[in-house]
Amino acid sequence: MDNNTMADIILNYVKKHSGVSFVEVENLFIKHGFDFRGEHILGTPIPNTVLWINWNIDAIRVMTRVIQMGAEFNCTSPLVYYHDGIAPALPIARTAQGYNELHWLPVVINYNS
Repeated sequence: MDNNTMADIILNYVKKHSGVSFVEVENLFIKHGFDFRGEHILGTPIPNTVLWINWNIDAIRVMTRVIQMGAEFNCTSPLVYYHDGIAPALPIARTAQGYNELHWLPVVINYNS
């Protein structure tokens, strides 16, 4: 499946569901046979603050396209991810000032209509 088609699938899912986690996005990747696993990080402009880990460049490009099409990230509780059963093994980011080591900023994806 090509990146644009996968981005459309994710955006349509986000439009129908509020507060979509990266676990849900990975489940969509799996459901549609999209290879997403890799060594890349979906980062933020804040030093050493990441949104998600262990994706390949195509998965990063898909999520970039989803954001370009109107989706947005909103901070959330890590409990969302604990409930979904997967969370990065990183300390949780609690400030926007940046870190010396990688920290995870839990977010969900919503559609900015």
